[in-house]
Amino acid sequence: MNVKEIFGTNLRRFRKKHRFTQEKLAELVGITPQHLGVIERGDAFVSAELLEKFSQTLDAPLSTFFYSEKENSGGDSFLQKVDFVIEKELSALAARIKSEIRN
Repeated sequence: MNVKEIFGTNLRRFRKKHRFTQEKLAELVGITPQHLGVIERGDAFVSAELLEKFSQTLDAPLSTFFYSEKENSGGDSFLQKVDFVIEKELSALAARIKSEIRN
């Protein structure tokens, strides 16, 4: 699967998650439903401006459009794993700081 296909697949998944039809999402981002269909099939790619509109409209981080199904398997995306590690490290750091302050 190439990057256009991965992007299109993820775009379709986010669109359906929000229960938008192709017509509704196309209207919200200012393109035709036909153009959206071409993008979702992976036959065309988007401009940076349109990418930002999709991200904002679908409330999805830009990077999540570029991870394949395999990379997002099990419901844990790469970003979720990063967030988990960051939270774990921040908690450990906070505990060390509190310990230092108390001593």
